[in-house]
Amino acid sequence: MQDTVFDIFDRHDFENKRGSESSYSYLNRSARPGSEASRRLIEKWFVRIPSIEQTGIRSRFRSGKESDFTSAVQELTLHELLWRQGCKVKIHPDVAGSNKHPDFGVSQPDGPDFVLEACTNLEIQGGTSYGPRALRIRDYVNHLDLGGYRINIVELKEGTQDLPQRVVRSYVKKVIQSMETGIAVEPLATTDGWRIEFTAQASRENLRSASNVATESWCYTWSGPTVKLLDTLKAKGKHYGSGFVTPFVIA
Repeated sequence: MQDTVFDIFDRHDFENKRGSESSYSYLNRSARPGSEASRRLIEKWFVRIPSIEQTGIRSRFRSGKESDFTSAVQELTLHELLWRQGCKVKIHPDVAGSNKHPDFGVSQPDGPDFVLEACTNLEIQGGTSYGPRALRIRDYVNHLDLGGYRINIVELKEGTQDLPQRVVRSYVKKVIQSMETGIAVEPLATTDGWRIEFTAQASRENLRSASNVATESWCYTWSGPTVKLLDTLKAKGKHYGSGFVTPFVIA
């Protein structure tokens, strides 16, 4: 039975993280020193989790869902913080006054006991964000042989269906040709919602970069949270009700 979060093998992959790639997949394959340090830290904290609880946390790390990965990291961090402060921590305890099982029951060395629930909100975003289909296009452009050019992403609006790579490759070729001829090329638009506008620039010989994407246009106006953090906290509190005798803390 596996007792580690990440697979054990010799790594030789130094490529950047792909936009459409999950954080777990990247850390699991990457041979970069920073990735190795991250894996070591996660594994160090993971072994302090009781073995009966490790399977669930490991499954969330490896699910491929970014929300699962983030919540698993948060719970490991909270557990480590409590452990280092000398607290006794019980995971998913029975709590008087409720039939729910929150993340942690905490006994402090010099303070009252309390119940601790992790609360992760990934909905607070500002500016432009790409969907999975657009990220796959960006990744594809990053692996094309552009013959000494790099691409500036002026607009990358996702359609309802995956765009064939041959269509993207043809458009990129026209963009590079427009750089050479000075004749403007129209943005790529499809009936299912895709709108792509790229420009090209010559790659400086003395500029080393692992990316074909030179620049990306972003919205610099704060768009505000799509879900207020307070709403998330209220929803978490409502889930557990008000019957706790022990103080209830949301992290």
